[in-house]
Amino acid sequence: MLRIFLVCMLAMFFAACDDKKIAISDGDNGDTKALDSLVENIDSKSYEGLENVFSSTNDIKANDRPMMIVFGKNNCPYCEKLKEYIKQNKEVSDELHDKFTSYYINTSYSKNHNVEYLNKTIATDTFASMYDLSGTPLIVFLEPDGTEIIRTTGFRDDIFSVALNFVSTGRYKDAEDKESRGKLFSQDFQDYLKKSKS
Repeated sequence: MLRIFLVCMLAMFFAACDDKKIAISDGDNGDTKALDSLVENIDSKSYEGLENVFSSTNDIKANDRPMMIVFGKNNCPYCEKLKEYIKQNKEVSDELHDKFTSYYINTSYSKNHNVEYLNKTIATDTFASMYDLSGTPLIVFLEPDGTEIIRTTGFRDDIFSVALNFVSTGRYKDAEDKESRGKLFSQDFQDYLKKSKS
């Protein structure tokens, strides 16, 4: 009896471990196309209504423009404020559309991203950890080659506006390194606050 049980268990093991036959199914006779599409587009609902601004995160390419990569997550009120701000401000939306290649990466989901400037495919959590994600939204502005220009964590419309202008006008090029860019951005923000008070 024990021998028959062991033979049955061994037969089941070999039937389940044939790597060539492993497939993920959506329940429709083994058709995986719909499921593959679902996985590829799992985060697209995160930027619904902003497809004119944010590109699909499957392939992250600069397209010879500065990039804005936003790392957000579900149930993040500041992520929602950022998206709502962009939706309600046509000037900001147009500037992002015309001058940037932008991506909204929802860290609540895991998928692979083909990142051109890294020359590799990288998982969402690994990608976010490259930028020391500690809070959302994390907004990272990059040159087309992937060199970081500036980053901000959280969302305030005044800081976002100054950062957008800082990058789109090329003002950041007046600084030689990351530290001096940070100081220059801080100065621009202080100047912005002074002007808005007067």
